[in-house]
Amino acid sequence: CTSNPVKVKVKGQIAHNHACGCTKCWKPEGALFSVVAVAASGDVTVTENGDKLKVVDSSALILRHACTGCGVHMYGPVERDHAFKGLSFIHPERFEEDGWS
Repeated sequence: CTSNPVKVKVKGQIAHNHACGCTKCWKPEGALFSVVAVAASGDVTVTENGDKLKVVDSSALILRHACTGCGVHMYGPVERDHAFKGLSFIHPERFEEDGWS
């Protein structure tokens, strides 16, 4: 969003990142894949305008929190019992800082 954007902060460094081609991940227009960074959920904090976030599909493993204004997925924690439990998936192209954090 260009006005009152949602801001998400990641404390520390990203554990790893990968390219995702699933049909559920947000992708920039025209992209075949999204780049997704993975961090511990405890290190991910919404710092501004969190009231604009809504979970896209509460039955999905990754609880993708999207901006209700522009539709961009900001982050997606895994809370169910799974190998990814305790991790959050974030789109690094949304990062404002140098590096991965």
